[in-house]
Order: sequence, then C-alpha cells, then structure tokens
Amino acid sequence: MSNKDWFVIHDGHHIGPFSKNEIRQMIDNQHLNMAQLTWKSGMSKWVSIENMLQEKANSIKAVSSVPNIPPKPKIEVKEKVELPPLPDLEKEDLLSKKAEEPEALAEEVIKEELVPPPVPNLELTPLEKMKLEIKKIQNKDVFEDASEEVKVKQSEDFEIRLIPAFLVLVLLSTAGYFVYQKMFPKIKGLAGLSPNDRAAISRVYDQPLSKGLFFRYALSKKSDGLWITSNFKRKTKLKVYMQNIKGQILGEGPIKLSANAIMDNGLAYITKWKIDKGFKVPYGKYLVSVSGEKLESRPFFVKYLPFLKKLFPEVKHNIADRGNEILFYPNEIVKFEEELKKYQYKVKKNVLGPLKDQIQRYQSFLGMLNQINTLYKSILKKARRGKDMLIFENKYNQDIGPLLRDLILDCNRQHLSYFNIDPKRAKIFDQLVEYGKEVGEIAANIAKETTSYKKLRKKNRIALAKKYDEKILEVKLKGEGVVESLTEKIAEFQ
Repeated sequence: MSNKDWFVIHDGHHIGPFSKNEIRQMIDNQHLNMAQLTWKSGMSKWVSIENMLQEKANSIKAVSSVPNIPPKPKIEVKEKVELPPLPDLEKEDLLSKKAEEPEALAEEVIKEELVPPPVPNLELTPLEKMKLEIKKIQNKDVFEDASEEVKVKQSEDFEIRLIPAFLVLVLLSTAGYFVYQKMFPKIKGLAGLSPNDRAAISRVYDQPLSKGLFFRYALSKKSDGLWITSNFKRKTKLKVYMQNIKGQILGEGPIKLSANAIMDNGLAYITKWKIDKGFKVPYGKYLVSVSGEKLESRPFFVKYLPFLKKLFPEVKHNIADRGNEILFYPNEIVKFEEELKKYQYKVKKNVLGPLKDQIQRYQSFLGMLNQINTLYKSILKKARRGKDMLIFENKYNQDIGPLLRDLILDCNRQHLSYFNIDPKRAKIFDQLVEYGKEVGEIAANIAKETTSYKKLRKKNRIALAKKYDEKILEVKLKGEGVVESLTEKIAEFQ
C-alpha cells in the first residue's frame, strides 16, 4: 500500500492523500496544526493528527476483504480525491469465484474508490468564522494550484508586450496626421459664419500669392469673434485695427479698437479687443485694417553653418491691408438698415435737437458779449471823463440788456421744467443760466469801474481796455469751447 494514504480536514473539507512525513513537514511550516483531523483507509472514524503521529505505523492493519467504506461526507468537496478505480469484475462474479476458488480470491485485491468517513460536525462560533475569513485573506493558501500563477504571469507578460506596440501605433498615427495636414491644407474653424461668408473666405484663401496679397474678414454670429483669412499661408503676427464708419453705428462714436493676432495657414481668429477710443462697441459698420511683418525662415543647416548666412539672407514680407468694411450686427444687413433709420430719427428728435438748441443759446450769449466789447471800446476811445460812460449804460440797457435778461430767464424756466423729469438736461440749462450771468456781470463791471474815474487820461483808457479785453476773452473762450464740444457730438451722431 502506498505511503500517501492519509487525508486531512482543512478549512472545512478533506484534502490529500499525504504521507506522515509530509504531514509532519506541513505542521513544522505551520500550514497544519496538531488538532486537525485525519483519516486513512481502514479506519472507522477521524482522529487528530497528534493521535495519528503517536501511534505506530503497523498499529492499523489493512483489511484483506472489501474495506468498510464510511459514508460520503455531506459537505462540499473543493478538490477531487484521486483514488484507484474499481475493478471491472462485478460483485456477483466475485462471490461465485470466492466460493469456488477461495485461495485465488485471497491473493486478489479489489480496489474501490475510497471515500472518507463523514466529517465531524464542527460548529464554529462567529468569532472563529471571522478569524478563519481573515486568515484566508491574509495568508496565501498552501495548496493553491500553481497553474493559476502561471496563467496570471502569462497574461501580465502579454499586456507588457502590448505597450510598445500601442506606442508605435500612436506615433505612426500622429505622423500620418501631420503629413496629411501638410499635403492637404484646409481652412479649419470658421464657426458661426453664414454660408455666404464661408464661400467668400474660401475664394480668398484659394487665390495664388502670385496674383497679390488678399484679405477677407467676417464676424461670427455666435461669439462676435472676427475671422481673418488671407492667401498668405505662412505663420505671422498681425496688428489688427477696427474703427466705426461715421453715421453707420447704433450709438455714439467715434469707436477705435485694436488687437494682436497670429495668422497661421492663412487664418486668424480674434475675440479680445482693446478699446482705444470710446466706452463701448455698438452695433454698426466698421472698417478693419491689418499690418504685419514676416521673416522668411532660412534653411535649417544655416543655423549650424553661420558662414552661409550671406548666401541665404533673411527676406521680409510686409503684410498690410488698407481695410475692408464689415457689419457688426447679429442679423442681416436689411434689418440693420431699418434699425439704423429708426435710431437716427430718435437721435435727431431726442439728442440732436437739444444739442443744436444749446449751441444756439451759447452762440446768442457770445454775440451779446461781442456787442458789449465793441460798444465799450467805441465809447472808451472818445471818453474824457467818467460820466461819458453813461452813454455806454444807456445803449446797453436799450439794445443788449433786455435780450440778455430774456435769454437768461428762458434758460432758467427750462431748468425748472426739467428739474424733476430729466435732471441731466436740467443741469445743462442751469449751466446756460450761469454763463449768461457771467456775460451780464462783465457789462455791469465795465460801467461801474469806468464811471468811477473823474478824468479818463490816455493811460487810464489803455489800462481799462486791456483789462476788460482779457476778461471778455476768458468768457468768450469758455463759451466757444462748449459750442465746439457740442458740435463734435452732433458730428459723431451724424
């Protein structure tokens, strides 16, 4: 009989067979313990490993007849026990042969499948079950099949071999993409453009550079970004300018913008602008212009052979476009023109009218100021006494004073009428009232100071003329500055 005839209960099921030496070695390696149960063919029950090792090897004798096979265990068997199969002779033939040939039967051994006795009902407490699960997780099973490790290792080796193949595939795909882009350049992007804009841009893009340098501009309807297209395909830096066309915007101008852009493969896109003049960018028509400079690159070997620089000089390409008109508006040009007419009518009624009225009032004050200056100089030239200035007072009160007072009173009435409705406009009329008072104060000061002299000698007349020339000029320049500013506003809206 083979030495490997012992089965051991381990983790709830029987394993084996093993020899006694193998069981001792596993106990020394702490894979088994002395309290675990063991069994071999011919035994009626399971015994502990400790009891088995204490017994002598010949204490248990093999039974020559058919062994007493214990019932099959009810627990699940994880590993199949490989035992010799039953012989081909059936039991009836064996019994008849035993009756006729007892001696031959004694020499023949009938080998049947050995089934160990039922495993004792080992009920584990919850704590012992938990410890058993932890032991399964932390410790590697001693009896794990080595073929699983081989399969895992083969799988890992296969995955490692796939990495360089994948990298090579990525590099080839990237190189192929750039080669394709170089051989078949196409316009990329152009998001938010209408079909007409796309067609116009494509026509400019396809123009040969030998026919000249061409540019085309189009505004995206989605992001208000500006697309710039040219038949100049080299990468270069551009300076882009945009300013409104006079009278063609839905707001107050002038508006001037600038931006930096990089044009690559004949295409540039601008979303960020610097406002050089104005406060905001209203809808309307604008003029776009660009300027830039491109250095044609030398052959790469010139970098390493400096003495060849003279043979391959740098060539500058001046890039410039005087300008093209674009429409900055979310809808079609027909709707813009309709809205522009409504806007201009509204401006004429609510903005241009009041501006022109202010200009007219300031010009009236300036005219009266000129009359006062002319009248004063003509009388001062002939006057020899202070009382001669009574002529100035009489003519002022008769010709200039009433008009000045009526204009100041009218400005004051306008100020009061707009005080609660339109404070901004009310403030404008208040400034007109103050300016009219300055004009009247000059006339009053001239009459008062000049009549104070008993005798007006030549030096007195020269001094008075110079003094009031300066004061009149100061007030005049102030009024003319306001008129000029108002005129510029009207020009901006027109």
